[in-house]
Amino acid sequence: MIKNEKKKNIKKIYLTASGGPFLYKKLLNMKNVKAKLALKHPNWNMGKKISIDSSTMMNKIFELIEANKIFNIDINKFDIIIHPKSYIHAVVHFNNGLVKFLSHDTNMEVPIMNSLYLNNEYFIYNDNKLNFEILNGINFINPDKKKFPLLNIIKIIPIKNSYFETILITINDELVTRYLRGKINYFSLINNLLKMIKKPYFTKYYQSSPNNINDIKSMINKVKNYLNKYY
Repeated sequence: MIKNEKKKNIKKIYLTASGGPFLYKKLLNMKNVKAKLALKHPNWNMGKKISIDSSTMMNKIFELIEANKIFNIDINKFDIIIHPKSYIHAVVHFNNGLVKFLSHDTNMEVPIMNSLYLNNEYFIYNDNKLNFEILNGINFINPDKKKFPLLNIIKIIPIKNSYFETILITINDELVTRYLRGKINYFSLINNLLKMIKKPYFTKYYQSSPNNINDIKSMINKVKNYLNKYY
């Protein structure tokens, strides 16, 4: 969508989220929601970890960080919008007034294969005809941060490369694992992640960055040890 486009011509990039299985539920009513319900994604058939991340919208935060790093585009140019039908996967708004939509079926084979065969003109994906029934009446919803409070993390993502991403991913991985094992409830998964990421023990590392893979592994171990000791 942005290939051969100048970055200065991009006004905004919207990453779409389905809203997961709890889009129309209040967060206060989900304190003790069982993992089996959180795993019931309305559109996608995914693994347990990514399904839980989808329900909290943490997966979109990760996607935003990835897109920022891969394309080297100002993180403030990215935003997240909910698209319950999961048919539009990204929207790019250009300064010249044009808007591009990226659309495909809810099948990860499509983006994966197109990435692998990016420059192969002979690649053909055998899908169905364009689904105009889904395109008709497409709706987008601004995410409610009271319902998806993890989206507040976007405001504290450092502009420069740092240990922030490693710490965030590790805390989330550990908490999701505990939730799936029934050791914490859904509310605790979200609240503790928000608290942990702001603890001074971790924030002191947000001004420095790893030099190699060993530094990253060392940080992962520090985070795990901290969680095991104090939580």
